[in-house]
Amino acid sequence: MGGHASRTDQWGSQALPKRWLSKQAELLAAWQMRVTPADT
Repeated sequence: MGGHASRTDQWGSQALPKRWLSKQAELLAAWQMRVTPADT
C-alpha cells in the first residue's frame, strides 16, 4: 500500500480504487488490534 500511496503525485489519486483502499484500511486496523506475546 505504501508503494502506491507514495506515487500519488505521479499516478494521481484515482490510481487507488476506493474499494481496494477501503479493504486495505480494514486489514491494517485488524492487524493493529492483534495481540502479540510482548503485549501480555
